Amino acid sequence: MKHTVLYFAAIAAALLAGCTQDEMPGASDTASPAGGYFLQPGTVEVLTQKGEPQTRATAGYTAVTAANAQMGLFRKKSGTTYTTLQNVPYKYSQPTGQTTMGWWATGGDAGTVWLHPTTNADIAACYPYNASLSLASGEGVVNLAAAIRNASTPQDLWYNHLQANGVNCHKNISLTQAYCRVQITILIDKSVSYTSEPYLYYLKIEGGRASASSTTDGIFSAATLDMYSGAYTRGTKEYTPVNVTANSYQITDVAGTTTAAFDLMMIPATLSAAVKLTIKTGGSSGAAKEMSVSIPAADFGGSLTAGKIYKVSVKIKGTDIGEFSSVTTDWSPVTSTGSGTTVDGQKYFDFSSPVF
Repeated sequence: MKHTVLYFAAIAAALLAGCTQDEMPGASDTASPAGGYFLQPGTVEVLTQKGEPQTRATAGYTAVTAANAQMGLFRKKSGTTYTTLQNVPYKYSQPTGQTTMGWWATGGDAGTVWLHPTTNADIAACYPYNASLSLASGEGVVNLAAAIRNASTPQDLWYNHLQANGVNCHKNISLTQAYCRVQITILIDKSVSYTSEPYLYYLKIEGGRASASSTTDGIFSAATLDMYSGAYTRGTKEYTPVNVTANSYQITDVAGTTTAAFDLMMIPATLSAAVKLTIKTGGSSGAAKEMSVSIPAADFGGSLTAGKIYKVSVKIKGTDIGEFSSVTTDWSPVTSTGSGTTVDGQKYFDFSSPVF
């Protein structure tokens, strides 16, 4: 009989107030350990996206109550008591024999977070569940990658960590965001003459660090996150979300019509120096003009912070987009403020759906 936890029957029998076998999902499973204890998530909530209803008193969080919603659970190895569990699915459902909706393991005995009666287990959780979640070396360590956010299947990743044992196995779980978002809108200034509306062919975001050798602050395109500790290990520096030759991203003078508007999932980090934006724009990819602008770190509040959204708009001024010698790099970078700005006065919006 294979189990992921060693149990001490005498202790288990004495802890009648704990999470006992008759509460287990799949209680008819005779392979489940006698006197077994398992994690029983109660309310699972995520950092609220702007405009969503809130279902608990804590501002900024929304309970996950959609039928068949799933999260992934992890358990860290500890001596001979706990073995490693990685990304086992739990589903919000009402299994046969249960009277209410709740979070239940779907992977049988091997996919259940079993708990020793008295020894704490280190547990991490992430939402939504992704069977193909990119895991890095180690336990509960996930790969993060800067990317253009997919509006229909967003790359949002909420996570947190906790401890539990057989007596203390009923747990409410509050999950926070692993990424931040940077929304960049590129416009032209039609107070000057353009023969045609140009296209964006290249966009790079870089810098943000006082020392080029720093591995902790600035712009990164790849990192790992240890969900047990919340520690980021940042890897590849700088990020190029757009590098194309096709006429995909036309730049207009109206934020609602320009296709050069990007909602970017970004790696959180301190910013100790200006962030540099570089673009290439023109009427064709073969005649594109490169321009750049630096945005002070202070405009971002000194960091890209997980769970926050930053809005940046840049405006290109020029007299003739077909004559790049006359296009200037006189941009007007702005980090937006508004009703979403929080009480600490930093210039960001709550983590929300983009509005360009």
